[in-house]
Amino acid sequence: ALGEGLILDTTVGAFYPQKQSSDTYKLNRAFTVANAIYYPSSIKTDTNVTYSFSSPQNALFQDFGTDQNAYLVTGFETLGKFSNKKAVSQARVFFRKTETTITDYVDGYVFDKPSSCLFQSRWDFDNSNAYGKYTGVLDGVGRGQAMQLYKPMQRGFIPDAYPYTFDTGEALISKKFNIRGNGDAVQFVFQTEPQKDMQLLGYSVSYTMRGRM
Repeated sequence: ALGEGLILDTTVGAFYPQKQSSDTYKLNRAFTVANAIYYPSSIKTDTNVTYSFSSPQNALFQDFGTDQNAYLVTGFETLGKFSNKKAVSQARVFFRKTETTITDYVDGYVFDKPSSCLFQSRWDFDNSNAYGKYTGVLDGVGRGQAMQLYKPMQRGFIPDAYPYTFDTGEALISKKFNIRGNGDAVQFVFQTEPQKDMQLLGYSVSYTMRGRM
């Protein structure tokens, strides 16, 4: 269908699906002008159809004003032992830092290019939260607290004026955290927040397992 497709990530050498969020505008196949990519777009009302050309350069991660939800769902990890109960002793996640400037302070620092990552774990091959095996709240589903993994302000920083160059010397943001729950298998979900970036580079997990290895 138009507005749907597979995106090739040349960094990891893999495809991921993408679907247009806006159900008002319709997109057609892309074309190029002077090596720039454009999409014919249209909006239809009861009386007419309006055509225009669109560029995939929106810095707010929106499709025609509609927030684009992005997420990564991992496969279930069993450690090769389906019948043994597992728990996570500690996890660590790595992101590319996107913020370059502190632009203001409104109940916290405001950044020019903010990122975010909400996290949820899902135990025992469950495909819903009916049995309470989702930890971390995503979209109102799950138990415990919503888990925010991306925190750019990891070192002391006191701007004396705005805008202020946000240079802590870090190119990557990392965070160690604990994951609640236990089960035969676990699955992880990483999800963005509206109008924020998320450049997830990788993660590592340390497990404990009951019974003989």
